[in-house]
Amino acid sequence: MDLSNCGWISESEHRSIYQRCDVREGDILLTKDGANTGNAALNPLAEELSLLSSIAFIRPSLDIAAPGFLLQYLLSSEGQQRLQDLMSGNAIRRLTLAKIKRFEIPVPPLPEQRMIAEILDTIDDAIQKTEAIIAKLEQVKQGLLHDLLTRGIDDNGELRDPDRHPEQFKDSPLGRIPKAWKVRRIPALFTTVRPGPRQDAESCALSGPVPVLDQSAFGFIGSFQGPAGVRASETNPVITFANHTCEVRWVTFDCSAIQNVFFLRPAGEGSARFLFYTIAGRIPQVSYQGHWPLLQELQIAVPNITEQQQIARRLSTLDDRTSLELRELGKLRSLKHGLMEDLLTGRVRVTPLLDETPA
Repeated sequence: MDLSNCGWISESEHRSIYQRCDVREGDILLTKDGANTGNAALNPLAEELSLLSSIAFIRPSLDIAAPGFLLQYLLSSEGQQRLQDLMSGNAIRRLTLAKIKRFEIPVPPLPEQRMIAEILDTIDDAIQKTEAIIAKLEQVKQGLLHDLLTRGIDDNGELRDPDRHPEQFKDSPLGRIPKAWKVRRIPALFTTVRPGPRQDAESCALSGPVPVLDQSAFGFIGSFQGPAGVRASETNPVITFANHTCEVRWVTFDCSAIQNVFFLRPAGEGSARFLFYTIAGRIPQVSYQGHWPLLQELQIAVPNITEQQQIARRLSTLDDRTSLELRELGKLRSLKHGLMEDLLTGRVRVTPLLDETPA
């Protein structure tokens, strides 16, 4: 439960609600109305709280049901599908209290429920810790990205300090930047490739089918046989325009794209990875209205090639660490899904573990 943005009401209003809805610590909270219908959590709060009518609480009978087990079942793919089948409404999905009360859950003996809940809770803890690491890495990267792209790295491998060494900086259309840096527009740094059916076959012929990148999320939407593609060795940064927004991604495989997607190749001496980070850092500051020519007016500050490579390496190190954590997160989620499928359906029993556990 995330209480950082919860609302507050008066004591008298709370008393009026709490008389008919006395939610307690350990109760299962189930969203029964709206877009998040079917989402559930255990109430971890010992103090009183009020619930909106869109949330129901379920109080397990502790002599026959473990709260953690019931929660995991409700959140499992089987439990979610059964809840979906019970929902009514089109614009606003909802579960009625009558349907919730009739909802049946297959339960093993209580000791087995507790063991299953403990196993799945352990995986949940690992998932939450990994998510926290990823969030922290993203915060560190954002701070480092700003510092590296405005201050750069000096000859000693340290960030330049504009306060201690103002003589190392100069004024520019982008604000204060290192003296040796130059301000350039995108056309001076890149050549642009627009893959698609009209692309010259000789300049981008690829053998075999290639994945097609969708403009909205760079998702694979299929593949096709033909010459309309781009080799990853020739171009890495990719810009997409969708719904009046810009996104920049790094592509390392042969692919093609549809509609508002532009592949960029560094022109002349330049680090593709540095330019990728620079554009990614600058684009959110641009008010994009849907036209590629407007983005070509975007100005970015560029150091020499050696410093570009140093900056790119530091940011790539963080990205590599984040990628490792994301892969670990994917493995943990897959493990959790598989365990839920096995343990909550009785396909795999935990009774051997119970036999090994000292009383």
